[in-house]
Amino acid sequence: MTSRARIAYVQLSLTSLAGVDSAFSGQALAASAHDIPIDFITLNLTRDALESNVRFVRIPPRFGGEVRHAERKYFKYRLLARSAPFASYDVVVLRYVPAIDLDPLALFRRPSCRIVTVHHAKEAPELRSTPTLGNRLRAALEDLNSPRVLSRVSGIVGVTDEIRDYEVAKVRGGKPAATVSNGIAVARVPCTGFAAPTKDSVEVLFIASSHAPWHGTDRLLEGARLHRGPERVVLHMVGNVEKPARALDNPRVEVVWHGIRRGPELDAIFRRCSVAVSSLAMHRNHLRQGAVLKTREYVARGMPFVYAYEDVDIPADADFALQLPANDDPIAMEQV
Repeated sequence: MTSRARIAYVQLSLTSLAGVDSAFSGQALAASAHDIPIDFITLNLTRDALESNVRFVRIPPRFGGEVRHAERKYFKYRLLARSAPFASYDVVVLRYVPAIDLDPLALFRRPSCRIVTVHHAKEAPELRSTPTLGNRLRAALEDLNSPRVLSRVSGIVGVTDEIRDYEVAKVRGGKPAATVSNGIAVARVPCTGFAAPTKDSVEVLFIASSHAPWHGTDRLLEGARLHRGPERVVLHMVGNVEKPARALDNPRVEVVWHGIRRGPELDAIFRRCSVAVSSLAMHRNHLRQGAVLKTREYVARGMPFVYAYEDVDIPADADFALQLPANDDPIAMEQV
């Protein structure tokens, strides 16, 4: 009788990202519901716990106290090597940790299982999309180390074909590879629907975790600033985004800055809006395709939306979504 392979899905979480954490717990719940024998483990700095079928494992400090800042910044693969229970599994599926690291091969010195990496971006181009000196140096380190890491893994998974092919091309001779798109736990998302716009006004929702270039916040706000159409626009900005220094200065547009909202507060904002906005500038990361989590949330909630990339799960002619050009032009409010 052949025993089942012991499999773990591991992510390193040194800072909490709501969308990433929610998607991970959704995968864990789905695996449990369908009797798929995978353990989901989040390595973190603060706690040991079990939540939504995800086991949170605190990274042990090397010398007592807390994990040192230098380790968190430049020796993440050492943290993985000493904290992830790789010896307990036959296969570890690892959300790829960018190899901006001074010892990226630490994880492979004592191989005890097969490791498969999962990639959500073209890492170096994403870093270069914010062209600071620090990011250029990080991107150069990623370019140097990533092929060394990937040559030692057993397989590569990308959330799009484009990302999968980009990662596989780093390894001479290639690697076994697959595409598995992003998803969310639809049953955990309330179907809030959308408010019908009036002939005089429309309320628009934009969710972004930051002002990262690929969100395209600037495209949306510049389009709002230039809006001269008859409809009054109320733009709801949700997430960890700050007001830009330049005022909108347009009496036809009101911008409401909500900050981070979850649960019933976020549901109430959704119910006020007629259309939502997904990622608008993924081309800045040299990406054509995407599998954006907020797009999937909009679908689950029954909210029409606009986006500016090729989504691997959304037909280009879908009547509930409008695909806009992937460029740096302002987003015309009339189209929205």
